[in-house]
Formats: sequence, structure tokens, C-alpha cells
Amino acid sequence: MENFVNYFLNIQNFDITRSIEYIILTVYIHFTEEKDMKINEAVAKRVEQLLEKQSRTQYAVAKEGGISNSTFCTTLSGRCRSRVDTVLNICRGFNITLEEFFNSELFSKDNLSDD
Repeated sequence: MENFVNYFLNIQNFDITRSIEYIILTVYIHFTEEKDMKINEAVAKRVEQLLEKQSRTQYAVAKEGGISNSTFCTTLSGRCRSRVDTVLNICRGFNITLEEFFNSELFSKDNLSDD
């Protein structure tokens, strides 16, 4: 952090107020990034990660998991809490276990809010 502050202190045309505002904003973003997510948002993000990792389409995963595309899209939106059986079916569509699905930093206690 000291190097970061020194960088701003050595800038020509130094403006202390702007530098402090930038530092505060940067620190805020760092400590709030992907934290305080609700469980449904974490599930949606995890599904997005798996879609990208496996290069799969929403439709294919939903079909292989035995759920409607509508249910899959609702889960992916992160607006509603997903039922356990829906997440299980999504896991089946990805051909992974529930353990593999939830084995992600997204579900660490530091990232999830109490809501």
C-alpha cells in the first residue's frame, strides 16, 4: 500500500484531494468486489462460470439437466432463490456433483451476505 500512496504523491501537478479520493475508491472496490452477494447471485455467477468453462449453451445444460429453459434462465438471472432440486438438475446438466458446484470462492462465508 505504501508504494501505491507514494506513486500518487510523486505525480506532477499533484492534487492531494483527487489522489485521496482515488485511493479510497480503489480500496473500496477491492474490499467490496464479489462480496456481500446473496446466495442466488452466487449461484447465478457459478452457473455463468461453468457455462464459460465448459463452452456450453444454456439450452443444452437445461435440456441435459431435465429442467425448462425458463427455469434455467430464472436461475441465471440471480433475481430469485433457486431450489436445491433446481441446482441439482443444473449440476446434472453440467455433469458435475453438488460438491463440485459449491466448491467455489463464490460460496465462501466472506463473500455471502446474511440476507
